[in-house]
Amino acid sequence: MTLGEGKRKARKLLDEYSSGGEITVDEDIENRMTDLFDLGQKDIAQVKKIYRVTTLTLDGVETLYDLPKDMVELVSVRRDGRITANYDIIGGKLMAEKGDRGELLIEYVALPATIPADAGDDYELEVAEDAASCIPYYVAAHCLLAELVTDFSPYWQIYLQKKAQLVPTVRRSGKGCGVRQVLFGRCDKWRA
Repeated sequence: MTLGEGKRKARKLLDEYSSGGEITVDEDIENRMTDLFDLGQKDIAQVKKIYRVTTLTLDGVETLYDLPKDMVELVSVRRDGRITANYDIIGGKLMAEKGDRGELLIEYVALPATIPADAGDDYELEVAEDAASCIPYYVAAHCLLAELVTDFSPYWQIYLQKKAQLVPTVRRSGKGCGVRQVLFGRCDKWRA
């Protein structure tokens, strides 16, 4: 979803249209929308996580290596195709022994980049499409938070409900990841 699509959906929720169908621009709401979409995107990314992979080249000289700035959680470190626990994270940096050379593959959970205040309507939100569909409700609720006449809580409740129903991001697939139904499974040895 783009920022412009999200804003359009939030305006519809807020009923920011005149009876003729034209958009009525409320400067107060428009000035807050980009920041609210940024906050909503970061909130929803805590549930529908964004997984990224980067490589880190160990040069044997340094002992502390910078990790990606958008990393909020380390998932795994791989060396030569195998997950390893030989490296510690200290103060947001990866610690390696002197003389250690090679390449590490780092999988991590990322926080979406801050949406710039001057972002255009074509700015792509970083969260998955199903997660992005929750954000207009977040924005609508926060736009109405200070309103004394209109209640924000219906939009907030819808946001929380949609957020709770998000399917977690699939990180990997492979052997042994299937689901087997055993409650009503057939077992021929019990049949006569």
